[in-house]
Amino acid sequence: MAEIRNVVFDVGNVLIGFRSMDMLRDHGLDEEQSREFARCIFLDPLWKEFDLENMPFEEVVQTYMRKYPRLAADVRWLMDHCEQMAVPRPDVWEKVHALKEAGYRLYILSNYSSVFFRKHTQGAPFFEDMDGKVISCELHVIKPDEGIYRCLLEKYDLKAEECIFFDDLADNVETALRLGMQSVRIRSKEQLLAELDRLLEAAV
Repeated sequence: MAEIRNVVFDVGNVLIGFRSMDMLRDHGLDEEQSREFARCIFLDPLWKEFDLENMPFEEVVQTYMRKYPRLAADVRWLMDHCEQMAVPRPDVWEKVHALKEAGYRLYILSNYSSVFFRKHTQGAPFFEDMDGKVISCELHVIKPDEGIYRCLLEKYDLKAEECIFFDDLADNVETALRLGMQSVRIRSKEQLLAELDRLLEAAV
């Protein structure tokens, strides 16, 4: 097995946490209303259009509002306050900085709209440690499409076998593995911290 030289991170549920349901409850929706909103909005295939950015952000929002008129006011609120969805993970960011100091090269590979990405990561210090990033909205391609992974590898001249990729979705991990990258599905912050500790120990 090749030595790991490059660590590639997804952003949502990896470098930052998400509190989508808590955010909806803070907005005033009860448990049943929050579940209905999540089912209609987050699970609708239209949600992927944010990350693809083939349509302007506001056009996607308006399409949602027309499709789900009874949820239109809540959709508008979510989009106007989407920064409240993100949860900082300073303990993860400290480990990321330690990886950088240990000699690893660090990259971001994430599905994101430009609006959400800016609002969710504003002020996050991990950008200072990154050697590069590929975001879906820039390419109009989303994971698990192999094209976005190949773009990262080619753009930064990376060997797949020297990369490890952390993502919270099984399909995204499977594509990375198929392309020759080591990859781990992240199910909790605690698991991620343990994986980063393992990399730090290997660098000693």
